[in-house]
Amino acid sequence: MSGGFKSLLAWSGKHRFFFICLAAVLVRFAFVLIVPVGEAPDEHHHLWVIQFMRENLRLPDAGDVKAGGIDAVYGSLPQLGYLPHVFLARLFPDEHLVLLSRCASLLMGLITIWAGFRAGTEIFPDQPLLASALPWVMVFHPQFAFVHSYSNNDSTAGALAAVVLYLLVLTLKSGLAMKRCALIGALLGLLVLSKYNGLSLIPVAALSVVAAAWIHGASVAACLSCLLLVAAAGAATSLWWFWRNAHEYGLADILGIKTGYQTFARGFNRPLSYKMSAWELLTSKQWWRFLFFSFWGLFGHMTRWMWRPIYFIYLGFVVAGIAGWLRTRFAVPASRSELARTAIRLMFGLCILVNFTMMVASQMGGPQGRYFFICEIPIIALLLEGLSRLGPRPGRLAVWAFLGFNLLVCLGAWIMLLRLYGLPSHLPPS
Repeated sequence: MSGGFKSLLAWSGKHRFFFICLAAVLVRFAFVLIVPVGEAPDEHHHLWVIQFMRENLRLPDAGDVKAGGIDAVYGSLPQLGYLPHVFLARLFPDEHLVLLSRCASLLMGLITIWAGFRAGTEIFPDQPLLASALPWVMVFHPQFAFVHSYSNNDSTAGALAAVVLYLLVLTLKSGLAMKRCALIGALLGLLVLSKYNGLSLIPVAALSVVAAAWIHGASVAACLSCLLLVAAAGAATSLWWFWRNAHEYGLADILGIKTGYQTFARGFNRPLSYKMSAWELLTSKQWWRFLFFSFWGLFGHMTRWMWRPIYFIYLGFVVAGIAGWLRTRFAVPASRSELARTAIRLMFGLCILVNFTMMVASQMGGPQGRYFFICEIPIIALLLEGLSRLGPRPGRLAVWAFLGFNLLVCLGAWIMLLRLYGLPSHLPPS
């Protein structure tokens, strides 16, 4: 092998995040340019909050939400997830609001992928293929890329959750650190004020701190101090908002959910009180199918389907990943590093389970796969490791096949939407 080629490989390895970041920007900006506002889920509702905060430099109150009508359906819900969009939109004239707020979602996507990149190196220190595959799957995950291409608060919530999960991985691997625990708490508070599905990370974080204390032999006092620090930092960044909401909407609607749903129901002539039981949801084949399909790629207002066999191939990879985990013989961890790695897997599984449980418990209608994007790192990491456990050669082939398939599907989805919407951009001024 020539010296020049060796140097190129070394540079590529050293700067691989540059290539990951560049690919993520190109993929997401390609979606930004072709997706009309009317074909991005609820983007005009998100834009109402962004534009209000941009123009008034404050949060909307109950009177503003009532005056805004159906456009203000998200006005009573946590608004801090829109701060990146507001900040970026303030830097330039109003006519660029849509493009700039979409670019803010794109930037949040880059933070999420950065956290996935860093987490991958910590989770799979001795498995470079899996460590590299984790962020690359996130780059080309079709629905994930789509969510980063229009104005929404899911992108901010996903970024905050990804950083929290990365910090929890570090905590489980290296032990408790007061500054890190304070940062985890502050980010959890901001996460809750970005989107309520972030609440599912609170018990995950608390149990992870306890597990880290046990693994690394920290004292009970140190563990309690860290838990209190997480709670205090989270309360300091979030409780003010709930106090404000209680003042605006009353204690009966301190979360603002009732106001938001009633605004939606009146605007679209829906029942003022509607909720399916958990049993109805869990026994509905259509509900499961829609949830799974919309996690991987369901565009427009959940109406633009990909070629149906694509979803079942994704399902095949998931089943293969589960099979990989089932065929593995689990040994009792014999070292601190093995305990930490087992704890990380359990933490990831708990994150998915709690998020799913809360989603079912609060379900008001159709499922949304993007609600799982705060668990993007856990889902992809566990899937990749499951595929790798199919065996040395089959596992490696399965991981490469999944990477290639995911990339091709993302490219195919973009071509499908390009043929549907055309070029150039369909972005109105506001």
